[in-house]
Amino acid sequence: MEHTKHRLPDWLAIALGHLALAMIALMLWNWRVEDVFPNTQFYFTAHEKKYFLKYGVGLFAFLALILHGLAWRLSRLGANETYSGALAGLCRAVWPGWFCALGLLGLISKEPLPLDAYNLIFITGLGLALGSLTAEYLRRKWTLLPPAALPAPDVHARRWLWGVIAACMIYAAYFSWLSIRRHEAIHTNLQDFSLYDQLLWNLLHGNGWRCTLWDDNMRFGWNWNAEHFMPTLLLLLPFYAVAPAPHTLLIAQSIALGAGAIPLYFIAKEKLRAPAPAFFIALAFLSHPIVQQTNIKEFHMDALAPVFLLAAYAFYLRRKWLWYAASLLLALGCKEDVAISVAMFGLFLVIGERNWRAGLATFAAGMLYSAIVIQGVIPHYRDGEPLRQLYRYRHLLPDAQRADAEYMMTLGDLVKAGLLRPHVVWHEAATPERLLSALKLGAPFGFFALIGGWVLLWAAPSTATSLLSNWNTQYELQLHYGIAIIPPLAAATVWGVARWAGALRTTGEADAAQALKTRAHLRGAGVALFICLAITQYYFGYLPGGERDPREKLPLTEHTALAQRYAAALPADASVSAQVQVGAQVAGRETIYMFPVVHDAQYILLDTRRSPWPMNGEEYQARVKKLLESKEWGVIEPYEDGYLLLKRNHSREDNAAALARLEFKKAE
Repeated sequence: MEHTKHRLPDWLAIALGHLALAMIALMLWNWRVEDVFPNTQFYFTAHEKKYFLKYGVGLFAFLALILHGLAWRLSRLGANETYSGALAGLCRAVWPGWFCALGLLGLISKEPLPLDAYNLIFITGLGLALGSLTAEYLRRKWTLLPPAALPAPDVHARRWLWGVIAACMIYAAYFSWLSIRRHEAIHTNLQDFSLYDQLLWNLLHGNGWRCTLWDDNMRFGWNWNAEHFMPTLLLLLPFYAVAPAPHTLLIAQSIALGAGAIPLYFIAKEKLRAPAPAFFIALAFLSHPIVQQTNIKEFHMDALAPVFLLAAYAFYLRRKWLWYAASLLLALGCKEDVAISVAMFGLFLVIGERNWRAGLATFAAGMLYSAIVIQGVIPHYRDGEPLRQLYRYRHLLPDAQRADAEYMMTLGDLVKAGLLRPHVVWHEAATPERLLSALKLGAPFGFFALIGGWVLLWAAPSTATSLLSNWNTQYELQLHYGIAIIPPLAAATVWGVARWAGALRTTGEADAAQALKTRAHLRGAGVALFICLAITQYYFGYLPGGERDPREKLPLTEHTALAQRYAAALPADASVSAQVQVGAQVAGRETIYMFPVVHDAQYILLDTRRSPWPMNGEEYQARVKKLLESKEWGVIEPYEDGYLLLKRNHSREDNAAALARLEFKKAE
């Protein structure tokens, strides 16, 4: 029997196709505007708007006319093809073809191309050709199997579930120990780890969202909400009240990341109806280098978002609406940029899951939260200034705005760049470093996410914000950057495996025979996932036996033990300026600055044998010597093994001895 294919409704395909035409017209018109008005680009003046109306809208109408003409011709030539059906098919071709054409154009030239007949023919012809092939292949071959053709539930499913739970517990226990070991070996930093330690300490002691470790926030009363908006952090406050130590944050992060595999297992089991491949997808999540890297590289609130986002999807599939809303709310509170990801998740529910009510409500909630927080709450605390992190995307601005150092980039500028200069955006994303980052993301999941279909909409904003940044730490997915991409990527892997299992299906077979084929394909997918996660774990993982196993680099020595003695010499209510690494041991206090920032600090704690960041070696040495030679600061503990503890207005009798014995980290 022939199974019903899941495809876009004709009216939605027509709407999306015409939207793609409008984008093509805007992009082509933008090239023309840049030729005629090179200093304005897509920021039109009132005088230039009439040219836009005359040529931009006219170009869209011309392309739309061609599309309708082709549809009419196809309806006359095809005996079984209606006009609306032919038009919908062409629109399906235009939408993916637009991205294909832009991708190739971006690789060819970073600069705007002139609007001439050759480029017009190139983008239109290439878009329609690639789009028709892509749309037809996806529509005919990679459709999700209907429930009747999927294998029956496995009677041993409970064993696989307990296997996932055991893997999560082992993961959480091991990475809790490893994170704590890293902290005790003085490898954590005041930024970003101790930001949250100080925040929770101040919240617990009634000082609000006070954070003095980000010097830029001094202008805004040291309020952390001027930097990020993270109300879900309050969820950790009861645990921090019971155990007010940095270890609490590290354990909570390990548990949250490990727990993300459980809702992912339920999602995969629901979609595949086979627990074995669902188990391996969950295992691939726990083994993903980005997940493990995020776990041991400090503490970040971003790390809590995956479990809430995946839980929201799992609750959606089971129609547990109250838990669904609660999970999304907690995810939104992890960080302000999660809101766009939530909005795209809602769009995926509309198009991929065909659930209009839940999808549109989720999309509206995400966009509304983003508008309120990014455009309202954070600028309110910043005295009207926009979100600071937008400076990382200034290279996407037109030349006039990029050259203006005083110009404050807004979220609207970023949206305009994506809509009207997508060829430039794509070119920025197609560098070798960013392509390698994309490889790191997809390899542990066996690249099944590439055929995940509409789920990739969910991954689009987090992927774009990471890979389009001009900061190498972000686009190379170091530290915690990249963890926001993992939940939609994992969900796309589930859909990709489902499509893989049905990719070789032929019509006319009995459901039982098809189920046997599907089960074989699912087993093959499970084996492929296991091989991929084993290879990536060996070369990029942090588990024992992996190339990046950090245990040998985290010894507990006399030097690390000595840090506790100097930390104990600091009064609990004292304001401190500390070096970036040793300062993480004493961050639980109302006021702490990262050296060389001192301000009103009463004490300075340094480890001269460790990294001087954010200063270079020469600056750091000069600054330390100047402190010891000044009349304002005195040594209160004997200088030993690189540790230097100074107090303001203290006796200077030990300063000369410390100055004579100073040892500094050797330049590498």
